[in-house]
Amino acid sequence: MLTLPGQWIVPSSSGQGHLKVSIQLDYGTCLWRQKHEQKESRVNFSRNFLRRFQTEQNDFLGRIITGDETWVYSWDPETKRQSGEWRDSDEPRPEKVRRKQGALKVMHMIFFDMNGVILRWPVPIGTTINAQYYKKVLQDKLRPAIRKKRPGLLESGILFHHDYAPVHTARAVTDVLAGYKWELLEHPRYSPDLAPCDFHLFPKMKEHLRGQRFETEEDIIQATKMPRNYVDNAMNRSLGRVGMPVGSAVQSSSS
Repeated sequence: MLTLPGQWIVPSSSGQGHLKVSIQLDYGTCLWRQKHEQKESRVNFSRNFLRRFQTEQNDFLGRIITGDETWVYSWDPETKRQSGEWRDSDEPRPEKVRRKQGALKVMHMIFFDMNGVILRWPVPIGTTINAQYYKKVLQDKLRPAIRKKRPGLLESGILFHHDYAPVHTARAVTDVLAGYKWELLEHPRYSPDLAPCDFHLFPKMKEHLRGQRFETEEDIIQATKMPRNYVDNAMNRSLGRVGMPVGSAVQSSSS
């Protein structure tokens, strides 16, 4: 196995319930390895989360609001599983043409809790998502949406969660959260498998979009609106499963 110096960073959009980056080379495959400090960070996060859940139960989960950003494309090829078909054992395998994702894409910022989506904000094309823009979304979009859809949550105390992206950890953003008195749940770096958006919501949201073509920005936005009952069920399963990956992190570290 070839070992390369440096550190591989896994972007949030690539997290699908695991942490692995494979770089295809002529003479081998390089796997991303976590440093000792990164493993320790994951274990500490996991233990703290499990400890609070065991103590507070649904009162803890019920106050968590989590969110992230993801691209939705005008065309995303079906996965191998989606494009599979039944065939006789003596028939040749069906050919699968490799196609790139569509050029038109819309960034979506989605925030949710265990009762469903609170805010789904399609970012206008051409907008730069920096700390100032993210702060404006928290102030002008998310907080009013919480007040409207979860009126009691602001008073009971919000536990806010997002990953360790530079936009999320900028001083302008942390100052706003502190001013709102929202408790920030720390997230270990480079751990998309511990983020509900990455290990559950985004893959589920995009699964039914694969193989479809969308001509305009508005078509993409409308297509991401899922039935409420599906979203609510997905959120409950997602936040209910948080204890599984964090528990795995503790177990793998201690083994």
